[in-house]
Amino acid sequence: MQKTRKNTPRYAVRWKWVTCMLLAAAVMTGVFSSAASAKSLPAGISVSNKKLSVNVGFYTTGYPGAGLKTSQIRKILKEVKKFSDTVRFYGAAGDLKPAYKIAHDMKLKVVGTAWLSGDSTADKKEMNALISHCNKGYCSVACVGSETLLRGDLTESELIRDIKYVRKRLKKKSIPVTTADDSNRLLGSPDVCAACDVLMINVYPYWGGAQVSKALEAFTSCVDQVRTAYPKKKLIISETGWPTAGKTVGKAKAGGTAAARYFQDIRKWSVKKKIPVLWFDAADEPWKKDSEGESGAHWGLMTKDCKLKACYKKLAFFRKLGY
Repeated sequence: MQKTRKNTPRYAVRWKWVTCMLLAAAVMTGVFSSAASAKSLPAGISVSNKKLSVNVGFYTTGYPGAGLKTSQIRKILKEVKKFSDTVRFYGAAGDLKPAYKIAHDMKLKVVGTAWLSGDSTADKKEMNALISHCNKGYCSVACVGSETLLRGDLTESELIRDIKYVRKRLKKKSIPVTTADDSNRLLGSPDVCAACDVLMINVYPYWGGAQVSKALEAFTSCVDQVRTAYPKKKLIISETGWPTAGKTVGKAKAGGTAAARYFQDIRKWSVKKKIPVLWFDAADEPWKKDSEGESGAHWGLMTKDCKLKACYKKLAFFRKLGY
């Protein structure tokens, strides 16, 4: 999550395990089956054996909206390209507009995202910018909104309206159009899921307080619920990761050792299942500490200076890339 959000912290609403269990029961009884036969397209991105897919936040200094130089975009993407072949941005207009052509020119696949806030004028600019990027051939996936439902910025009907707005204006109809949100929130929104060509879900066992040795189990539990509810929909994990520093949440301890363990577990799962995972995120962004505490500033695979963190350098995946 890259833009300023409402004051509700991510962890305050992210994972509700009672809700998760109730949703699982609902899935088993067929509550969500009405949307299962809706349109499905290829996911738009795939799993690579050599490179990652990663969310990229460019605000390693300063705050969103305070200005972002093109040189900063190039610098970060140059480092990201060393371990990634697919990137996702948190906005399509304004400061982030140049990032799309830069990434395309670097031969990176792009999951484009229109940032929706509920401001109709700003939202229209974001959607039109995303449409333009897609029609220029810069995007492999068009994501309309990021955790829009979780924050309560738009209603379900408003979000569906905007998804349809973007889809109608794409010249290339094979580009999947979707939204990204918390897995539990999407499970409770079957109409939104039906409106999406593919499903993009955010899954964070850390915020759910899962011990890292049990985190893969927690992760797959939520993913399997979505797959059971919508078996014909292709799936992308739009966000997951583990902070390398910060507070302990339940039994989830932040730190490099845990982050490396989680990375290896999820990477192995992704390759085996052939389900794309967009890692959260490319580099640390200190500004997030204001809304998410110390953990919020330490989700990056790289430091704020775009250096791969020591805990990841030890892993075979990164060693094979020359780190």
